[in-house]
Amino acid sequence: MIEKDLYSKIYLANNTIVEMLIDRGYNPTRTTYDTIEDFGLEFRNVLTEPRSLNFVSKKDQLTTAVYFSLEEKIPKSTLEGIVQNNINDGCNNLIIIMQNKLNHACVSYLNSVRANIFVEGFLFNELLFNPTKHELVPHHKIMNQLEITELLKKHSCTLENLPKILSTDIITRYLGAKVNDVISIQRQSKTAKTSIYYRVVKNS
Repeated sequence: MIEKDLYSKIYLANNTIVEMLIDRGYNPTRTTYDTIEDFGLEFRNVLTEPRSLNFVSKKDQLTTAVYFSLEEKIPKSTLEGIVQNNINDGCNNLIIIMQNKLNHACVSYLNSVRANIFVEGFLFNELLFNPTKHELVPHHKIMNQLEITELLKKHSCTLENLPKILSTDIITRYLGAKVNDVISIQRQSKTAKTSIYYRVVKNS
């Protein structure tokens, strides 16, 4: 039963991560699957051969690697190997999908290599569905630098004057937003009027 549950989570996480990369502007080498049976035709043995799940996507000059870990806990030594291999392969970003949160030593290590590679971690349980498809979640978009400059000029303010959205927010993480990125949030009211709000990404 445990293996069946994990297999189902892998299937759902694969679909969400592919949709996430598409929403970030990538052209993933992986696809989504309509049913778990379709997924099984290609990934029947993922529980014993998890490396077959890993893939790389490119966007302009950026390369993002996706790594699925089926270990209960990722040891620091294993994490170091995963990260270093992807640095050596020329990856700019690395998304690790795992069963449980990283320990303090692993988090500290990732902070130490941030200048070389940007690493994001998601739990399988966080990727069981695409959070942006929920009917109560408004449209979120990371603004480019020109849009930010025009926004601040229009309102005669600085980034520090904008309301915050936390970097730990699931939508912020889904978009791949970094600290000091600005996100526009488009809400549709019951009267069909559209309102746009702005949030700057902060750690706390």
